[in-house]
Amino acid sequence: TLQTTDKDTIVHAINDNVVSLAQSASDSQSRAINAMYPPAPLVACKGDGATDDAPAIRAIINYIKTTNQGLILYFPAKKFNCLSKIGTITFPLRIWGSYANENGTNNNSQTGTIIYDNSPSAGDDGTPFIKYTVNDADTGVYSSFMDGLQIKDIYIHGNDQAHDGLYLKKIGWGTDIKNLCISHFGGAGLFE
Repeated sequence: TLQTTDKDTIVHAINDNVVSLAQSASDSQSRAINAMYPPAPLVACKGDGATDDAPAIRAIINYIKTTNQGLILYFPAKKFNCLSKIGTITFPLRIWGSYANENGTNNNSQTGTIIYDNSPSAGDDGTPFIKYTVNDADTGVYSSFMDGLQIKDIYIHGNDQAHDGLYLKKIGWGTDIKNLCISHFGGAGLFE
């Protein structure tokens, strides 16, 4: 607690705190990207449950893939609407959210992180909403196993789509899946 009325002391204290906060934000950004506050020139997700967040999510995933695969993609406690599938992820992307159970709430009855699959069912080719793989003929990426995959505290809601939810292929060491809820898919929610 600062107990002074000296203007110079107050200004220096504020500047010190601003530098400290900026350093904390920089350190945080070096470990994670918040889907709602990605680095420029990426477009942020809205998380309002209405706006199509799928293109922004795919762009952030591609950014992480090409710049620093150690980054975490963090989704805050919001509702993320996807009018198209997220698609194939060919590296061990770490996705973290703010815990949501099958009711879409956390233990305090507050909304958690929910990703809604509202991709069109008409003409659906059967590919899953999200597909993790390291041996996919479509991408030309060949490896033995995907090590280090993490998915934590996310609710993926299928809105009764005919396709599958989350497909995991050749998942290896260090895989950490916690508090993942997948429901309302016409196919399998989670399959390997």
